[in-house]
Amino acid sequence: SDTTEAARVFTRLAVAVAIALGIAFSLKKFLRLETVLMIIAVLAVIQSLIGLGQFLQQSSLGLSFLGEPKIAPDILGVAKIEVGGEKILRSYGTFPHPNILAAFLLLGLFSLYYFWLITDKPIFIAGGIAAVLLGLTLTFSRTAWAIGALLSIIWIFYHLNSELDRRRAMSLLWLVLGIGFLLVLIFLPYFIARFGVSADEPAVSLRATYNKIGIEIIKSHPLGVGIGNQVGYATQNGLYEKYGLAESWQRQPIHNLYLLMASEIGILGLLAFLMFLSRIIIHNSSFTIPAVMLIALLLFGLTDHFLWTQREGVLMLWITIGILMGAKRPS
Repeated sequence: SDTTEAARVFTRLAVAVAIALGIAFSLKKFLRLETVLMIIAVLAVIQSLIGLGQFLQQSSLGLSFLGEPKIAPDILGVAKIEVGGEKILRSYGTFPHPNILAAFLLLGLFSLYYFWLITDKPIFIAGGIAAVLLGLTLTFSRTAWAIGALLSIIWIFYHLNSELDRRRAMSLLWLVLGIGFLLVLIFLPYFIARFGVSADEPAVSLRATYNKIGIEIIKSHPLGVGIGNQVGYATQNGLYEKYGLAESWQRQPIHNLYLLMASEIGILGLLAFLMFLSRIIIHNSSFTIPAVMLIALLLFGLTDHFLWTQREGVLMLWITIGILMGAKRPS
């Protein structure tokens, strides 16, 4: 029922917020930022290796005890791309969808950037960056590719302006460009397949339709239809059918974090959330890695809903918020 779903979503959100506050408190009192970022970086490398194994085997690796879903190119509903008429599995890692894996790998990538600037043994960090960039490639997430490229360029050039960081920022730039060039050469047919974006393809057209549904709900219910209730409300009121989405699998949440939040908790709820995020980002005024990590997730929210609807996404978002809240403000 809608009440049960609302309670589940609220409980999940409350737990995630509590974890964020715990992380923020720990970072202010006794936990080092380097420790948290190292954990994220190591886990990202592990997830990338799992994703590589899934790509090579074109199926799940039997890691269901770690949360790995059952995946294969011939399973209905599993994310895949088509290259030369052949269906190719997108890497999931142990996440429910490749896009969620890609978002986590972005957090790992930026964590590794942090260590590149401070470590005396960059060879290990270089290997980690190469592994995570490979993992990102195999998710075939165009959104993650765009966000990763954009924020990498901005962050590296930001540090090129610092005399203290300039040499290592320049070496990082050449490293990322070199690895990126090799990945494009190796996976060129896959890149070509993914960059052939059309307004008629489901990934694009469905998102546009979901956004229209979200806007209609917000106009009729500016205070929201209740947390966790967007899909139920749209189903009960025939909004999916109205926009030509007659199949049951098409009854999905709005693929835009901000429209989804506004439709469920209202425009005021969304504005309060955005004001809270702006406050903690501005408070951490320098272009620090925790701020970059949060910005990456918020950009991902423009094209997906998992930061609000999926347990892994909710935890990812609020853990990142907790890290930024607890990180010491640059002097």
